[in-house]
Amino acid sequence: MTAIPIPPGLRFLELGLDASVQDIRRAYARRVKTIDQEADSESFQQLRTAYEEAIAWCERREVDDAPTVAALAADEVARQAFDTLLSTRLSDSAEVMARMTDISNEPALQAIEVRQHFERMLVRLLAAGWQPGHENLFEAAVVAFAWDLDPDRLRYYGIPGAEIHAAVIGRDAFESQVTNARELQVDLMDRIRAGRRPSDTDLVRTFRMLNWLMLNYGQWVVVTVGSKNIAQWDGWHDALPRERHATDAPHPEPTYQPEWLGLPDKEPPMFSSRTQWIIRNAFFASVLLMVALGLWQCAKPLV
Repeated sequence: MTAIPIPPGLRFLELGLDASVQDIRRAYARRVKTIDQEADSESFQQLRTAYEEAIAWCERREVDDAPTVAALAADEVARQAFDTLLSTRLSDSAEVMARMTDISNEPALQAIEVRQHFERMLVRLLAAGWQPGHENLFEAAVVAFAWDLDPDRLRYYGIPGAEIHAAVIGRDAFESQVTNARELQVDLMDRIRAGRRPSDTDLVRTFRMLNWLMLNYGQWVVVTVGSKNIAQWDGWHDALPRERHATDAPHPEPTYQPEWLGLPDKEPPMFSSRTQWIIRNAFFASVLLMVALGLWQCAKPLV
């Protein structure tokens, strides 16, 4: 039988698996006296987190009805749950959400160390970038593990955790936009994810929107669309003739109309805008001249 690892909270307090609630409280009291809470708030927060995790683990120890935790190491239990998740049809939004919720509520994952192992695996998978069929995995994870309510704890998972933390913040900012703006942007992200080259006109009309999305919600876009797909879209645009680059493309304001959706390349106008202005004004001048001549002819017999 593989020994169960000591939970991080107990390990931080330098206690073993046989520690009681009183042992945890005494260890916390000793450590808190050595910390200046105002000058070193970070150390105090780490100690407080370890204390709460250790108390929660200790209180569950007597009533834990998951025998697999006693028989397997935490990472093995977490791996089993993770493999169960990956066996789900991750392209089905309702199915992946239900599966994620079921897994997060399993008794085996209520042990702090097992849950942390599972979350670490999930964070690393998401931080590695979008994969085909994983369209709904990020959103399901955010809801099931309440990352939107407490995104800062993702930082405990190192660089991958920091990347997913940034993605969660970007997701919340994206959702705060008006609905019309989001619909157009989501459609663009779906098209980039599909990996099919659009028309030249579509590339030009959407390129600044993509840059704007990356500027404002970059890590979330990478996690949900994939860095390779974004680089492919950029490469297609860069391969266009220089005069066709998106230097004058409209900024993606909420009022921006989706003219590019499914439309073929437009023919260039017959006349430049200046020529059109001259023709229009010449037409109005001729009309006014004819009206003036008509009035003059009508008034002439009366003279």
